[in-house]
Amino acid sequence: MSNKALNRKVYIICGSLLAMLLVLLGVIAINKLNYRKTLLSEGIRTNASVLNKYHVTSNTGKIKRSYLELAVFEDTTTVAKQKVKEINKEPKSINDKIDILFENFGTSKTPTTEYKSLTYLVSLEQYGSIKIGESKTFVYLKGEVENGVLLDALE
Repeated sequence: MSNKALNRKVYIICGSLLAMLLVLLGVIAINKLNYRKTLLSEGIRTNASVLNKYHVTSNTGKIKRSYLELAVFEDTTTVAKQKVKEINKEPKSINDKIDILFENFGTSKTPTTEYKSLTYLVSLEQYGSIKIGESKTFVYLKGEVENGVLLDALE
């Protein structure tokens, strides 16, 4: 086999590997965009409280990554279900009127589960604009709280 034929085979093999790598990266990018669109359209929005924020630094003191620790309620969309009574007659006494007034009081968005603590990677500019104790909107798909995103980062 000559040197020219060997070079041609190497170029073909390297080119095909590069093409497969580019296709793989394209598929990953498209899946990520579709996931973000799904989060915007179908995502569950909840308030997340910032518990802590910190940097991971290198040995030289350069900031590598910035993290937020968030307290997120997993299921705030669950509304406490109460029996709805159909009233056929007008209330007769003041006690009936008060009972009807407070029938569904305080059940609209009551969290039914404990909060979950998440560590979330943020950019340096987001890190500087967020304060500890602040409340932010967190978006996630049902059952995938770990893959959620801050609403500010989606828009």
